Amino acid sequence: MNRSLRFAVYDGFFYSLMVGFGETYLSAYAIFLGADNAQLGVLSALPPFIAGLSQLLTVRLMKRFQSRRKLLCALVFLQAFALIPVCFAHLIPGFKVESYILSVILFMSLGAIGGPIWNSWIGDLVSPEKRGQYFGMRNRVITIGTFASMIAAGYTLRYFKELGIEVVGFYAIFALAFGARLFSC
Repeated sequence: MNRSLRFAVYDGFFYSLMVGFGETYLSAYAIFLGADNAQLGVLSALPPFIAGLSQLLTVRLMKRFQSRRKLLCALVFLQAFALIPVCFAHLIPGFKVESYILSVILFMSLGAIGGPIWNSWIGDLVSPEKRGQYFGMRNRVITIGTFASMIAAGYTLRYFKELGIEVVGFYAIFALAFGARLFSC
């Protein structure tokens, strides 16, 4: 396997850790912040909707940047840093849930914009006759990483909740998601 394809497996693994430590617990954090049913509904629907629409920017961005790799790394880097306002939204008095939802929209949109760029790039790297084998192996790595990080995050949250400092548990899992996303870059 060439170097780029090997690094794409590493990228997938660290991406899966970001999903397991971060994305999986976005709704749980909203509940912790005191979101009501309507706000949880908005959180479930609005960020993915806007993220989907944000992919319309991808073609324009790809025309502006000569290197898909550099553009994708910039988006991944920005997405990692978008976890910071997600994590600290609870510090905004009076608007913590609303600011949290806006932060999640930014986080998800940055990831969504990068998706078509990554698909285009990896499509050029993997020959059609090797795609099944390569993506089967990569998806196994991603599934294991996501599952393990979800379990670890759940135990982390439970541990800190029992100590009475649940917010620290959320800080910890979002910090791990942040670090994993940076590593995937």
